[in-house]
Amino acid sequence: MDDDLYAADVPQLSPLSRLPHELLLLVARQLALADFCALRLASQHISSMLRVLLAGADFVGEPWRDNAARLDALAGWPECAQQIRRVRIQSHAVYEDEEQMAWDEDCADPEPPVWEPRAAAANPAAHRLAPLRADLLTEALCRLPRLEELSLTWERRPFKSRQETGVRDDDDDLANADPDVARQLQYTTGAWQVEMLVDLAADLPPLRALRMAPLALEAMDQARYLPLIANLFNSLVRLDLQLSARAQRTDPAVLSKLEDLLAAAWVLQTLRLDLDDDGGGPDELRRVVDFLPRTTIPHLRELTLVSAAPKLRDLDTFLRRHACTLQSLTLEHVRGAGPGHVGHGPGQPLWDDIFQTIGQHLTELTSAKVRGHMSDHRYAVTFQHGAGEKEEEAGNENGKMKTIDPAPLERYLTRQGEFPTLPWIEHFLD
Repeated sequence: MDDDLYAADVPQLSPLSRLPHELLLLVARQLALADFCALRLASQHISSMLRVLLAGADFVGEPWRDNAARLDALAGWPECAQQIRRVRIQSHAVYEDEEQMAWDEDCADPEPPVWEPRAAAANPAAHRLAPLRADLLTEALCRLPRLEELSLTWERRPFKSRQETGVRDDDDDLANADPDVARQLQYTTGAWQVEMLVDLAADLPPLRALRMAPLALEAMDQARYLPLIANLFNSLVRLDLQLSARAQRTDPAVLSKLEDLLAAAWVLQTLRLDLDDDGGGPDELRRVVDFLPRTTIPHLRELTLVSAAPKLRDLDTFLRRHACTLQSLTLEHVRGAGPGHVGHGPGQPLWDDIFQTIGQHLTELTSAKVRGHMSDHRYAVTFQHGAGEKEEEAGNENGKMKTIDPAPLERYLTRQGEFPTLPWIEHFLD
């Protein structure tokens, strides 16, 4: 009798709970999401056994979700924290002023693109503001012992300015604003990146890959903070950075700061730089920049340069410095000194000179890609994959920018063909 009473007090495992751990995980992986959630609610024992399936190697954060809280919850369970290798979080950014809007207020139709209201109606949650809590995110990242890759990006959606969110430039409006909006504006300024990157450099396991778009270098003091942040770059094999044109105009030392960070990337093999030179902006704001004159990356194998306006002489010198290691090169929308640029002049090389440098000196190059608008102080042309002869002839007849297929040039750059005659259009006369 006493034995029966004792047995009644002992929790009994269900037949499902008595399955071997590996078999239970195999069954759970085959279930739909709703069924998986129901299975976890069957018992506390099953819930703890299946907890490891809540996280995978990739954590992907959507702009409209509280990604910091989600990642922090997973990092609190050791079995989940051990699973996460790559973290990719995309957030929304609020425009700081009307000049940063995606459309021109002076144009005939100042309304947002027609697809935007349709997208907002189809998925309202995707267009709401969900601030990225940087302090909580930092704590969560530092509790992931096997983290290898980190990607933090901010997209300019929804298309809202401070005024549209009920916040103007004075402090009273910001103090009385909705907490989510106020926090989003605070994180949009970039000042919080300094604290976050310093903490990550001190406590994060060595990373193999980092992507920041945009990286707020203008908010970082070169002497005080950069030596601390540089520790984060020591172990990087892949690096993808975007620098905004506005930041480069605000702080002329931005690219010098970038060189300090690259100097710490001792084992870097893949570099992608999006310098976002704001080519559609007023000509007087466009300036040609010194392109990494002090930088040598010993093991650089892949280089991608996007939306940049470098001095072509600096670019030529940089490519020659890495001629023995570069195996892949991508150039997209790269413009040298031209009309409207500060510092333009005929002393700079032409793109033909740069291409011949690549073809003759980059002996290890096996992959080359040239896309978009390319120009120098004298000529311009647009490269588009698959552009046919009809498109080229139409451009020539109408006097418009020539669009040509880059395939012959790319074959030359990898030493698989002769140097082609490129139909440059002359846009600047001495």
